[in-house]
Amino acid sequence: MTWQAVTDALPVILPAAAGGALVVALVVVAARLGRRRPVGTPLPALRSDVAELASQLEDYARQIDRQVAQRLDRLEGLLAQADSRQQELRRLLELATKAAEDNPPCPRAADDQVVALASQGLDSVEIARRLRMGVGEVELILNLHRSHVPPRP
Repeated sequence: MTWQAVTDALPVILPAAAGGALVVALVVVAARLGRRRPVGTPLPALRSDVAELASQLEDYARQIDRQVAQRLDRLEGLLAQADSRQQELRRLLELATKAAEDNPPCPRAADDQVVALASQGLDSVEIARRLRMGVGEVELILNLHRSHVPPRP
């Protein structure tokens, strides 16, 4: 999922979170209403309970709204950081690519020694022993040298 997709989804996510809060509040209201009052409870007492529940619902809604806003701000900050890091990585990649194109690798002195000893007829094991190198490294150098040097007539 891209950052753009996340930011595009926020208008859908935020109302859904608020809807979830409303469901939680309704469950609380239902639980409170489930407690039966004795028959004959005065109407003002019921109105007072409903007003208290409405007040609590508003408090919950405000708390959830604050939490969602804080998380949205944090998410936007993280997205901005990710975008800047992505731009920096692209810039560094371009620099590295340009540097690699501008500066082809130069042969090492050890490579020249490996090739010289091989031209004297020594095998990879003997060359590796004399130069204190791994046999695989010697063979790699020789194979690379053979692939870049045209065969002699």
